[in-house]
Parts: sequence; C-alpha cells; structure tokens
Amino acid sequence: MGPNWQLQTLRSFDGVTFVSPPIEALRIFDLLDRGYDPNSAIAFMQQNGYPSTAAWYPSVAAIGLPFQYMAYINGAWELVTRVGA
Repeated sequence: MGPNWQLQTLRSFDGVTFVSPPIEALRIFDLLDRGYDPNSAIAFMQQNGYPSTAAWYPSVAAIGLPFQYMAYINGAWELVTRVGA
C-alpha cells in the first residue's frame, strides 16, 4: 500500500463525513494483492455479494470510489481523496 491508507475520519468535497479507507477500497486492495486485475476484482466483488460502486479507469490507472480513488503510482496503490466532482 502506498500513502494515505491510515484509518481516519474525513469530510468529502460536498460535506459528507466518511471513514477512510472505505471497506470497499480495502476489499479491492486485498483482491489486487491476491493477483486480480482491477476489473476482475470489482467484478468478483459484485458477483459474490459485496456491492461495489468502484470503476476502473485504465488510461490513468485509477479505481474511482465515491469520495476517494485508488491510483497506481510508482508500483503502489495510493488512496487519494477527491476534491471535486
């Protein structure tokens, strides 16, 4: 894991308080760590009873989540807080 994976409470750009990292991001990271590619990890979650709103954006190597995104930078998944829609 790269930077920003410490447990914390944050406020989103539109004022919603949320816990970071979200459980969805932790589940996706676990599947990535087990060898899944991002699309397969998201599909696995959706097919096995773990609802996911995540979306994979291969052109920028990022997985979008409601208030944050996971970006693959220099060989590590960094958790980045979104600052706007």
